[in-house]
Amino acid sequence: MIKKIKLKYIFVIFLILITFFIFKMVGSYPDNYYLKKIKNIVPTNLKVFVKENITVHKTYQLLKKNYDIQTKNLNNALIDADDLPNQMGFIPAEYATTTNLTLFEKNFSLEKFKLSYLTTAKHRGTKGNSYLDYYQNKLFIATANGIFSYVDISEFNKNLFRLNVIKSNLKKIIKHEKFYQKSSFGIKDMLIFKDNIYISYTKQLEKNCFNTSIVSAKLNLSELNFEDFYTPDICVNVNNEYGEFNAHHAGGRIVVYKDNKLLFSTGEFRFRDHAQDETNVLGKIISIDISDKKVKILSVGHRNPQGLFYDSVNNLIISTEHGPKGGDEININLIDNKIKNFGWPISSYGEHYPGVTKIHTNNKNLKKFLKTAPLHKSHKKYGYEEPLKYFVPSIGISEILKLNQKFTDSNAYIILSSSLNGRSLYYASLDSNYKIIEDKLLFIGNEDILGERVRDFIYIEELNKIVLFFEESPSIGILSPNL
Repeated sequence: MIKKIKLKYIFVIFLILITFFIFKMVGSYPDNYYLKKIKNIVPTNLKVFVKENITVHKTYQLLKKNYDIQTKNLNNALIDADDLPNQMGFIPAEYATTTNLTLFEKNFSLEKFKLSYLTTAKHRGTKGNSYLDYYQNKLFIATANGIFSYVDISEFNKNLFRLNVIKSNLKKIIKHEKFYQKSSFGIKDMLIFKDNIYISYTKQLEKNCFNTSIVSAKLNLSELNFEDFYTPDICVNVNNEYGEFNAHHAGGRIVVYKDNKLLFSTGEFRFRDHAQDETNVLGKIISIDISDKKVKILSVGHRNPQGLFYDSVNNLIISTEHGPKGGDEININLIDNKIKNFGWPISSYGEHYPGVTKIHTNNKNLKKFLKTAPLHKSHKKYGYEEPLKYFVPSIGISEILKLNQKFTDSNAYIILSSSLNGRSLYYASLDSNYKIIEDKLLFIGNEDILGERVRDFIYIEELNKIVLFFEESPSIGILSPNL
């Protein structure tokens, strides 16, 4: 009797396995007549049993996968201003470390204040991305997803200072959901000038079509009410003819220029043709009149200008540029009536990424693409401006400043730039013809500990301090000469 029962179970299991195999086969070959016939022969109760007890495992796996994806999405979500503690109060910044270091043959101290609450990372390998400005004794911080706060400078000398959160209407102005998520879309820079705050960001002009635009608001420590300030009439479609799009290639730096104008840099979003086209503003450095919004192109041939500085004493523009694989640049525009051309994508000291050439090989468009973007090493030979400095390999060059004598104790013309993947600062001393006399990568700490990614930093002249945003902590750094 027992033996019969065992055989019965073995037979049932065998039928279940056969049925499961048939289900899989029919699923793979739904039009197979004989498989359908076999499926119809199998008793209904057995099919139900298989479905509920065996194929349910597959359903469970799918549900678990979806759950894991949802959990990951939640973990990747950026903190919203409405979720911050003590809204309209403050966020404490935790004192972290003080490091002594030598720069420009001079002793400095670097204090770091960790911003535990602002997990606003938009980029791989970072915990936070923010932009800085200083105005009326306050340091202002804008996260890449639109959280605004400020610190009174009186707090700089304390071991714990407070970030005061400012409300804004940004969600009513910027509707693109990826702006508020971990993505390449978001704020690209912030400027405060004449009681107004300006932010640049990747704007969805049309469905799947983006440019770099500016919104502005009257500076108010309680709430910022942004309005559109400047939007180009051109955008790059995600599904363009070249099959490439990158929202990181947005540029977006804003600085004060002369004659009540702003300087503004724009990227080409990997649609390289735009960089040499003087009929649009993509891949350019332009000026924008604050009063009437009139635009003037000052330079073309830019890939992704990440740093921008206007030297009002010498009337020149210093800019930095993300190259392709290698070929980051520092450029100087000695301003005259000519539109300067810095060569991209005809000339570059970098190379195309292998993935880029693969795209065009697959599209059978490689020859056409390389004719458009040959990346000649020489700039001058093809009629373009040679960079002041190029980096092979790239250092992920970002913001750039001209340092004054008070900070360096030097009469030389010294520029300082931050870097991302280089995790360092770069400085160069220039002669009267703006040629490099001496330059060096300055590592925060020592050459074994390269420090952190620095996308944005500012010099506060009245305090004689440089304030940096470290993306991997995330934290605020205050760099001061030791007296």
